[in-house]
Amino acid sequence: MLSKSDIKNLIGVFATKDELHSEFGKIREEMATGQDKVLSKLDKVLGEVKDIRQEQIVHYAQHDRVNGRLDGLETRVYTIEQAA
Repeated sequence: MLSKSDIKNLIGVFATKDELHSEFGKIREEMATGQDKVLSKLDKVLGEVKDIRQEQIVHYAQHDRVNGRLDGLETRVYTIEQAA
């Protein structure tokens, strides 16, 4: 059986329930702050990815338009070459 002095010694070594609750509260606050930072950075990266995707769509449309014009010009040159 534990004596009162043994219990006092153990209390000095181990954390109490209140101390654990306090520490867990601090950890939760730190994690929430860290999570906010991560989400802010992630939002920034996502915005950049969306911008790049939009640029690629525009770039592809420009290539598609140029390729269409090129096909038309090749057809015209071929027709002229066949007539000559």
